[in-house]
Amino acid sequence: MDILKEFNRANKYEQGNILFANGEFISSKTYQGFKLNLFRLDHYVFEVWYSPEQKSIEKIVRITDYDLLYTYFERIDISQLYGAAS
Repeated sequence: MDILKEFNRANKYEQGNILFANGEFISSKTYQGFKLNLFRLDHYVFEVWYSPEQKSIEKIVRITDYDLLYTYFERIDISQLYGAAS
């Protein structure tokens, strides 16, 4: 089954479980009191909006806007990749 179809059929808690179990964590940032976590699942990228105050996932959004991805890039440390290329 296509992972995106399975993901879209799930509720947000099941989606969170799918991402945490099968996805790859990329980065995080804070925005308006939320902790936003970026995950890659297969060929798709998702943003998980977590409320520390409520201790719950508020929403999960599939990222299709590359401009939004660029806001995460400045937070990703790639310095260890320099040594691997030598």
